[in-house]
Amino acid sequence: MGGGKSLFVQNPRLSKTLAERCVRLVGVDPSANILINPYVQERAHCMIEDYHTDRQFDLATLRMVAEHIDDPQGAIRAFARLLKPGGKLVIFTPNRWSPVPVAASMIPFRFHHPITNFLWGTHDEDVFPTLYKMNTRRCLRQLMEAGGFREAAFTYLDNCTTLQRFYVTCVLELSTRTLLRKIGFRYPENNLLGIYERVS
Repeated sequence: MGGGKSLFVQNPRLSKTLAERCVRLVGVDPSANILINPYVQERAHCMIEDYHTDRQFDLATLRMVAEHIDDPQGAIRAFARLLKPGGKLVIFTPNRWSPVPVAASMIPFRFHHPITNFLWGTHDEDVFPTLYKMNTRRCLRQLMEAGGFREAAFTYLDNCTTLQRFYVTCVLELSTRTLLRKIGFRYPENNLLGIYERVS
């Protein structure tokens, strides 16, 4: 879900490699960006809850999508329907309590694009409202268990991309992360990576 206009916008070579390994690659996204994705074999311009097929899948991914979902229970029911028993759902999403998500929650959405454009060079069509309804490990685990999934693996991944556009701030960000790791602290800006297996 959330296929967008590419699998990995900054890495077309990896996008092509991964797409070629799939027997059937389907992109499901309510954004019209999905209609120009060159890597998927099927494009579904809709919410995951509205996507229906006779097939079941081995793998579904939510890469920087979970933070935008308004109805987590509905989305998880859809994944339980679409995945085979033993199928995996991979979720990569910001940690709700990292500085950027906290700031995004407090800043009106109309200001999000100017800020993201300045920091990361994003375009209007790539910026969506953030809701953070499933953006902690505890919340994800509870939602998934209630929806028939078990947590197969989980980790926190440091995110040092906030200030990467500018050399000085990029070096400062990386240096801060290195220092914090040396003294045993997790970098405050981080993402959640969870793998959930359908068990019922």
